[in-house]
Amino acid sequence: MNIKAKTAHHSLAQEQAIAIELNGIAFAVMMMTPQDLSYFAIGFLFTEGIIDTIVDVHAVEEHCFSEHSFSNSSVSKNTGADHSIERPNIHKEDRLYHQTVGLQLGLTLKISLANRSFFRFKERIRLLKGSSGCGICGSAALDETFKQIKLKQSQMIAAQYDICALIDIREKVQQYQTISADSGAMHGAFLICPKGSIKASCEDIGRHNALDKLIGNILANKIEYQDHAALVTSRCGAELVQKILRIGIKTLISFASPSDLALQLANTANITLIHVPKKDAPIVYSPPFINQNDSLENTHTTMAIENGEN
Repeated sequence: MNIKAKTAHHSLAQEQAIAIELNGIAFAVMMMTPQDLSYFAIGFLFTEGIIDTIVDVHAVEEHCFSEHSFSNSSVSKNTGADHSIERPNIHKEDRLYHQTVGLQLGLTLKISLANRSFFRFKERIRLLKGSSGCGICGSAALDETFKQIKLKQSQMIAAQYDICALIDIREKVQQYQTISADSGAMHGAFLICPKGSIKASCEDIGRHNALDKLIGNILANKIEYQDHAALVTSRCGAELVQKILRIGIKTLISFASPSDLALQLANTANITLIHVPKKDAPIVYSPPFINQNDSLENTHTTMAIENGEN
């Protein structure tokens, strides 16, 4: 059998190392898509519990480094739409794209925090050392997640999301995945209105990064999300449940089924999970449908949608 290899002519998904510094102290390095980084900074710090509101972030500055230079450079390139916001003061300075000098390795996000948030960061630095964007790595972080659930459990009432609004949701989100349409290999995160329209969206090569960007977008632009749902085009892992628990969104929709731990966390926190398969009817995983004696295998309900009726 003769097999001929094809030469690729399409774009590839961008991935770079993004280092995060908080008031001059190294915090984390993320592998992600270098777009909407101000949203990511806000969302990531919020879901990690470093900040409580956008007021806690005074400024976000982007500094570039390359294969041959680890200092700031005057070579810059403007990419994507301008997502400048009133607070914090976002400086898109010196993005380095070394086409002739060398390979661009990544960016450093230098973030200026309010004193109260910086104090909290320093107190938690031992706990968060080695943590990734999953937001749940390590037994200490897992303990922190369950503490959050206990604090919010009485406040969170499971949402009854109208799944008829999800009839054509896969087609709708494709219109907003502009990067994915060009390169593929991208995850999307969306804020979905109760009637199924898309209110905000973000993309990234990592699913948890995409959701952090969406949460940052919501906070930065003061987007109303009461009774809305978050949607991810990926599988639903426990780290995603932890992130929407932090912001208080009560419904998480995914294009792949949840993990058992994700469902366990969601049930405990009264969060509704909905899986929208490619062809079959949506599957709703929701605390109101759960009997305390049920096993995880019996804690979901399939809702059929035919001709707009359920």
